[in-house]
Amino acid sequence: MEQQMPYAALRVLETVVRHRNYSWAAQELAVTHSAISQTVKRLEGQLGVKLFERRAGEMRPSQAAVDLAAAYTRAERSLRRSLDEILADKAA
Repeated sequence: MEQQMPYAALRVLETVVRHRNYSWAAQELAVTHSAISQTVKRLEGQLGVKLFERRAGEMRPSQAAVDLAAAYTRAERSLRRSLDEILADKAA
């Protein structure tokens, strides 16, 4: 059986990569710091890679995290364009 795509977790990852801070990401997504932390840990477990390096209070995304965040952003933009086109066609 094929593994389900972790879209919600990738959205969290993209937000954390942008902010480089769990608390700020949590605020943007209207969830708790703990929810962000658990989501990142679960995604790291699923992928088998470390997504962030934590040093002296700083969070540095790994290359895998940066790449996944960029891919999520491209996919979200593509979906948004498709939805906008569908809604425009419906309104016409």
